[in-house]
Amino acid sequence: MWAKRIGAIVAAVALITGGLLVRRALDDDGGGSGGATTEPPAGATTVVCIPELVAACQAMAAADSTLAVEVEEAGTTYERLVDDPSSAPAAWVTLAPWSQMVANAVALAGEPDPFAFAGAVAVSDLVMVGRSARMDAIAAHCGGTITWRCVGDNAGRPWADLGGQEAWGVLKPSHADAAASAAGLLSFATIVADYWGSADYTGTDLQNDDAFLSWLNRLEAAIPTYGDAVNTPLSILLAQPRLDIVGTTAAEIDHKAGAQAGDLTTASPASQTLPLAEVVVAGGPAAQELFDGTTLRDGLNATGWSAPATGSPELPAGTGLPPADVMIALRDLWKGVARR
Repeated sequence: MWAKRIGAIVAAVALITGGLLVRRALDDDGGGSGGATTEPPAGATTVVCIPELVAACQAMAAADSTLAVEVEEAGTTYERLVDDPSSAPAAWVTLAPWSQMVANAVALAGEPDPFAFAGAVAVSDLVMVGRSARMDAIAAHCGGTITWRCVGDNAGRPWADLGGQEAWGVLKPSHADAAASAAGLLSFATIVADYWGSADYTGTDLQNDDAFLSWLNRLEAAIPTYGDAVNTPLSILLAQPRLDIVGTTAAEIDHKAGAQAGDLTTASPASQTLPLAEVVVAGGPAAQELFDGTTLRDGLNATGWSAPATGSPELPAGTGLPPADVMIALRDLWKGVARR
């Protein structure tokens, strides 16, 4: 008995130490966290930037002393702007369709869109990623193609029943917090779209299908952690075997995987148009200047995003994601399912 207790204590210490190392490594890499703010120089224009894009935003500010970066989770900015549209920043660097979600939400209260300008500057695929051995095992179990529908069907089941190793425990998927994280909501949207087979679902569909809600509750219940702004699910997957399959952007993988890239396998939801994450600059004249400038684009290209030299990136027909009003409904749905 004492041997088991000592073993449990050692395991717990190892997990805690691993988590601290993850956070320290990300802090050293400039990962940033929600609510962090650089000390602005006098007269500087403050740019609000989501944590997923902090490295690009900080590179932009380092090249332009007239800019100061405030790092804040998309969900925090969204809720503040819905409550008070007049608090809109000079520029918000986020992912689509979060700025449109704000516009839709304030319109319901009879308020005008707080953003005079919004332009997409970069794109990245939305993917699922895991260690290659585990991705191979689940692919074989799913008939050769990994889908979120199949992952959800098997979430929480022992890997030994899925063609994997018993030592892997149970199948543990994850995505970032869909209420707070811009990328987390987009990844959650691809998971739901994979269940329906397309992104053409409505807010009513989300609430009135018992089979879907049962499936979604099972998948979310199998998620050990949603991570946070510093320790994202991908960062946790790279540091510890606590997660098996993560929904994220290809840009984050490119930026963070490093030497581990060769041990990872990515997959795209197969039952819908390839879903894309778009970096959007929204706001007033300052946002237009950032959109027209090169330093933000350079920072995005350096951190895995694809940003053209000028203008907006070429997009396929649709982004594989539902419209802004459905994304708002998805955010509310996730808060209910995850009890956040």
